[in-house]
Amino acid sequence: MLDNIKIIFIDLDGTLLNNNGQFTQFTRDIIKKTADNDIYVVICSGRSNSDMIKKSQDICASPIVISSNGSMIFDYKKNKKIYESSISSDIINELWNYSISNNINITFNGTYKRFKSIYSKKDGVIITNIKQIDENITQIVADSYLNSSIQQLKDIALSHNEIEVKNFGHQIFNNTEINEQGYELDIVNKNNNKGIAINRLLEYLHLNKENAICFGDQMNDSPMFESCKISVAMENGAQELKRIATYITSTNDDDGVAKFIEKYIL
Repeated sequence: MLDNIKIIFIDLDGTLLNNNGQFTQFTRDIIKKTADNDIYVVICSGRSNSDMIKKSQDICASPIVISSNGSMIFDYKKNKKIYESSISSDIINELWNYSISNNINITFNGTYKRFKSIYSKKDGVIITNIKQIDENITQIVADSYLNSSIQQLKDIALSHNEIEVKNFGHQIFNNTEINEQGYELDIVNKNNNKGIAINRLLEYLHLNKENAICFGDQMNDSPMFESCKISVAMENGAQELKRIATYITSTNDDDGVAKFIEKYIL
């Protein structure tokens, strides 16, 4: 058994969700039992805050989520932003104008809603004018099959010193309409990642690293591993992440997170 664990941070895709994008009943039962035992269960993801709230509620985790790769920490029970790193309106406007002029799908993630251009395949509110955005934006996601255009959008984003671009050329998607491969950009403010967000939340909750354990599968989860006393990599995860983990659990398709929690924490 692991002693003094008071908070658990869990990545979503490839970790808590199986490869069908679902929570198994066993995982649901274990997460609910953990939260009922007064241990915080905090879902951490690069997904939008609105999506994270739905997923956290669905699995009966604790009502605090870390979203947009650490750009927001939100308590949805109290309707309170614990931390927010919003992108400036000038940058939003510039990226919107270039995207619309160059057939790039673009989505803006806020606290409760996602605002998207008309051709974007992602869920969200379709907008035709940037003035229709009525929330602060913590994350911008853009995709295109046109490599030169998406590269230019990346360069425009990086021309602003406060901006960081993640996943360029790594997160490949299929655009079924054009049957081409493309690129996706994840645009956020600098100095935000899951590990920094964990440190902020631990301080807010008056907890420390010794009380924390985390689960992840990819290298964007490595900052979490640095911020928690115990780190657990998924068997299906990146080899580099498994090398730095305290433990390795079974795959996301084999309830790896839930089995570890049941064995070592509950």
